[in-house]
Amino acid sequence: DEIYHGITYDQPATCLLNINPDAIVINSFSKYYCMTGWRVGWMVVPEGTEATFEAMAQSLQIAAPTPSQYGALAALDCRAELDARVRQYQDNRSILLQGLQACGIEQIAPVDGAMYAYADFSRYTSDSLTFTRKLLAQTGIAATAGVDFAPQNGGKFVRFFYAGDAEMLKTAMEKLDTYLRQQ
Repeated sequence: DEIYHGITYDQPATCLLNINPDAIVINSFSKYYCMTGWRVGWMVVPEGTEATFEAMAQSLQIAAPTPSQYGALAALDCRAELDARVRQYQDNRSILLQGLQACGIEQIAPVDGAMYAYADFSRYTSDSLTFTRKLLAQTGIAATAGVDFAPQNGGKFVRFFYAGDAEMLKTAMEKLDTYLRQQ
C-alpha cells in the first residue's frame, strides 16, 4: 500500500518494487493527487499474474467513473502544485509538532510522511473516544480517537490531521494548550 507516496518530508519514499520485484503494489490518486473520494487508483502485480488479478478486479468493479478518470489524467500534469501542497503539509507538521510539544505531548509516532500525527495522550486519558468528543465540544478541535486505529491500545492515543490552514492549526494548538492545562 503506497497510497501516501509523494507525501514524505525528510527523504523520498522507496517503492516496494525496488526491494522486491515480485511485490504487489497498490496506489491511488487519493492522497498525493488530492483526489480523495474519486476512487481512482492502480495496482502493480508480478509479471504473469495479471490475468488472475484482472479476473478478481472484474468481480469487484467495472471501471472508475469517466469524470474521475479525466480528473486523474489532469492531475498527472500538476506536479508543481502538488509538491507545493506537500511543502505546506511539511510546514503544518512543524506547527503541529511544536504545538503538541509545547503542550507536554512528547510521545508522537514518527511523522515522516502523510498528513497525520498519532500522539500518546495517556497523561490525560485512557478513553480517547470520550476525550476527543469532549475536545471537539469544548474547543472546536476535531481529532480522531486512537481506538479507530488500534482497538486494543488506542484508548490513550489521539490522531491529528494537519493538511488544513496553517493559521487555523496554530489557533487549534493554542486552544489545545489551554484545554489541557484545565485537565
